[in-house]
Amino acid sequence: MPDSLQRGWFAPIDPSYTTSQDYVSALEPICWDGQESLFELIIKQSSDVICLHSADGHYEFISDAVTNMLGYTAQELSGQALFAFMHPEDAERLRQTDLAQLIDHKKAVKSRYRVLHKKGYYLWVESQYRPITNTQGQIVKIFSVTVDISTMRHIEGLMIEMQRMANIGGWEYDVSTKSMRWTEQMFKIFELPVDFSLQALTTLVNHFDHNNRSVLRKVLVACIADKQPYDVELKITTAKQRSIWVRAMGKPVIQNNQVIKVTGCIQDIQSIKETERRLEEALEEAHTATEAKARFVSVMSHEIRTPLNAVTGMAHLLMQEGPRADQMEYLRSLHFSAENLLGLVNNILDFSKLEAGKVNIEHIGFNLFALANSIKESLQVKAQEKDLRFNVFCDPRVPDVVMGDPVRLSQILTNLLNNAIKFTSTGSVTLDIKYEGEYEYGVALKFEVIDTGIGIPAEKHEVIFDDFQQASNTTTRQFGGTGLGLAITRRLLLLLDSDIALESAVDQGSKFYFVLHMPEAEATTYNDNEAAYFNGMEAEKLAGTTVLLVEDNDMNVLVATRFLQKWGIVPDVAYNGKEALDKIQAKDYDLVLMDLQMPEMDGIQATKAIRKLRGERFQKMPIVALTASANRDTRQEVLNYGMNDFIAKPFHPQALYASIARLALSGTKA
Repeated sequence: MPDSLQRGWFAPIDPSYTTSQDYVSALEPICWDGQESLFELIIKQSSDVICLHSADGHYEFISDAVTNMLGYTAQELSGQALFAFMHPEDAERLRQTDLAQLIDHKKAVKSRYRVLHKKGYYLWVESQYRPITNTQGQIVKIFSVTVDISTMRHIEGLMIEMQRMANIGGWEYDVSTKSMRWTEQMFKIFELPVDFSLQALTTLVNHFDHNNRSVLRKVLVACIADKQPYDVELKITTAKQRSIWVRAMGKPVIQNNQVIKVTGCIQDIQSIKETERRLEEALEEAHTATEAKARFVSVMSHEIRTPLNAVTGMAHLLMQEGPRADQMEYLRSLHFSAENLLGLVNNILDFSKLEAGKVNIEHIGFNLFALANSIKESLQVKAQEKDLRFNVFCDPRVPDVVMGDPVRLSQILTNLLNNAIKFTSTGSVTLDIKYEGEYEYGVALKFEVIDTGIGIPAEKHEVIFDDFQQASNTTTRQFGGTGLGLAITRRLLLLLDSDIALESAVDQGSKFYFVLHMPEAEATTYNDNEAAYFNGMEAEKLAGTTVLLVEDNDMNVLVATRFLQKWGIVPDVAYNGKEALDKIQAKDYDLVLMDLQMPEMDGIQATKAIRKLRGERFQKMPIVALTASANRDTRQEVLNYGMNDFIAKPFHPQALYASIARLALSGTKA
């Protein structure tokens, strides 16, 4: 040891020196030998408290920084014992551990403890104590530097609390020493005592389930060898033999392109996994319930549609038999009631599909003008029965062909126009399609349905779009309905990235409107023959056509046969798919009308069997599905299985006529 240091540090110091300046003056000649200003600057500028204690721990020198840290002046602390301002719990701990090591082994120690501020509260500090010995090795002084760590301690406390709340424990692995350190929460997650002896990575890896250890080893090797971070979910077995899910994350600490450490964390995610499991079970239960409801609605729809087919069919037939005026009135009432019931069934079925998320949106090209005119034609009779003016206007700037879902748009407009006609006694109903301008991929079109009907109170403008809601109970009693039409309309528009709006007042009519962004499509040639078939229905066109009707319900057979006979067709009848298969092989038919739900062999099975028969005629024979299931999925399914068309029960005579004429007379059959 240099002679100057021996003389300086171990020389007697007058205890009357209590300020930085006094001690600087006393120490200058011995220790710094001409560097007075530098030593003074170091002490004055340091925010740390620099102290010199007697061998028994009393303060002999304290830097002025103590005032900023603890509120005391150096004079107030001079001569006080080291433990005088220390928290009693920490004082006892330091006596038995750190300071005992300093005195017994004469080694520097670092301690954290709480010290009393002059204002009466404790704050956390960290002190480094170094013993100063004489030539005989005896401690004559103790030098210390104290730092305020209260903020850091607070942050550490927050981090520990956050780790506890999030069930996250941290760890660090030193690659060179193969040593490992865990945070307190790590021990809690693995249910180990905090004094458990950690054996490098082995302690961590061995607590993972057997099947997961190889996964963890693999990602740890990649982390160290290839500098790859990892994030995996695995299962561990705790010290108390509990099997829990954890999320294991780790990343390399790189220095000079070498991995020197790996830091990571383990998060207990057992509760999250249990919540996910319960959620999956709940979703599965909800899905099962929804599927069951959908199946129930589908079956009930089929069961209701089957007798409805007979009712509407018979009404059509009787109205064509030249009834008396009073009979015609009854038949029209019967037909209207049947059509109204069919509308209710369709609404419930559509609502069920929307709830189950089974409505798919198409994007195909279609003629908007033709669609609007078709809707007008289909509703014109209802408007005429009430002596209403029914107008359809379309802005000439609207493209001839647009991209979208014509079926859903038709359903939306038909719902709105049906309501407008229903709730309007005098005046008019108008569909106005307006051009709103261009956008990046096409045009914006505004659809308005305007009526002069009863109107809707302002407080009901939002309610009427809820499920099973109408403007009032009086409305339900007077006009009927389920209150689903507008709810379905809004849900469909949301699927089309739009929404519906309303302007209305009581006795002043209503205006429902929405905007659709529709890309333009290339002009397409449309087949107008079907419209002609709808309008013509000339019996001589179909006379002599050979048709096989495959249907197990006698009433449906009667209704369909009567219509076919009116068009000059005498059909053969099969009551199930097996009978149909035999008859088709025995006779060459121009067309087959195939029910889907039948005993022994259903319509789809029969169609698949027909298409497998040898001979070109069996591949090209037109097969038209007749079914009480009116949803689009069924339509697509029957087309996929080789059928040529799809007609929903109860069918309109025009639709059946058009399908037979198009398929049987247009050369579809070889």
